Amino acid sequence: MAADRIPLEIDRRQVLAHRVHVQGLDRADGLSASRARDVQKLAILDLGVQGSGGAAPLALANRLDAASHGARSEAVAAQLDGDQLVTVWSLRGSPHVHRRRDLARMAQGVWPLSGRDAIDRLGGNGAVLDASDLDPLDGYQVAIDAMAATVTEPMTKAQASAAVTRALPEGLKAFCKPCGSVHVFESLFRMSALPAGLELRTEQRTLVLAPMEGWAPFTPPSRPTQARHLMRSYLHLLGPGTEREAAALLGTSAGEVAAAWPGALVAVRVGARECWFAEGDLDALRSAPDPDLVRLLPPYDPYLRGWDRDALVPERAHQKAIWRAIGNPGAVLVDGEVRGTWRPKANGKRLKLTVTPFAKLSKRVTVALDEEAELVAALRGATEVDLVVET
Repeated sequence: MAADRIPLEIDRRQVLAHRVHVQGLDRADGLSASRARDVQKLAILDLGVQGSGGAAPLALANRLDAASHGARSEAVAAQLDGDQLVTVWSLRGSPHVHRRRDLARMAQGVWPLSGRDAIDRLGGNGAVLDASDLDPLDGYQVAIDAMAATVTEPMTKAQASAAVTRALPEGLKAFCKPCGSVHVFESLFRMSALPAGLELRTEQRTLVLAPMEGWAPFTPPSRPTQARHLMRSYLHLLGPGTEREAAALLGTSAGEVAAAWPGALVAVRVGARECWFAEGDLDALRSAPDPDLVRLLPPYDPYLRGWDRDALVPERAHQKAIWRAIGNPGAVLVDGEVRGTWRPKANGKRLKLTVTPFAKLSKRVTVALDEEAELVAALRGATEVDLVVET
């Protein structure tokens, strides 16, 4: 941040209020779940919704303004079972639900920003590519072409990996100790799937890669236009933010993302943290209504996706409870603040939700949690739900 730029002072509560509103968690956008296209209008789909299983459907349903939980559940199910929403490996090679019409732009947006970036995004396998005779970006294109040429029908992940590995040069595969075999780098495999036109499906609990009908051959971008669009969407949905925080969305570094950093930003300070915000969003930030809501957020919900975790959840012990190395719980959101965690346990058609609050919850909140638990049950096909709030 430039030394001669005096940041605007922004209160943390303003930031959370704006984030709740712009992400649609207050259900105040007037959308009606009776119209199937409403799900596609949700702003969080501009970045996609991370997660598989029940996580993404709950994140979407939590933001629909509908008369009943059943209507929310039905609207989301109709879109996920239809042709307008699709799951792919996109940001950081993780599964995300996107609008199908956005996939070509997303493939361009997650393309490495330089040869060095291409190597770094492979993590420990980057050294193998770095030491090979392949240009890093050419290597990515080779992998994409191999994926498109070999996965021409639905295949399990294992089948697709084996087929792609046979088609790749040595610089793009290595011996994997856990598997005990040589195969394509896992991160490259995931990052190449979307540009190769492959979507993810789950068939009998098995992950399947399938070619998308009508997918045009991928052309690497000459300019980071779509990456810049992703940076702006990050600042809109999860700002204010820094270059480092927004870069984490792509799995890259602040130095690399500088070329894709958007313009028309203002410097702001939230507590001791100096960061950036879109100038055009300032009025909305200042006028965001105070949140008055209770939500059961799934793991990896867009509200939890920002990399400003100290601002969102100030207590380090609470951060460790929410963001775990393996098996994140859901989060209890009360008026913009994360007030606890929750986990589901199914027993046939009966669902048990256990809430672990960070502090004692009011009667208003526990009553609202009972209502929100009904939405989780509807999405999971449960006929009964038991809510247990630990003390």
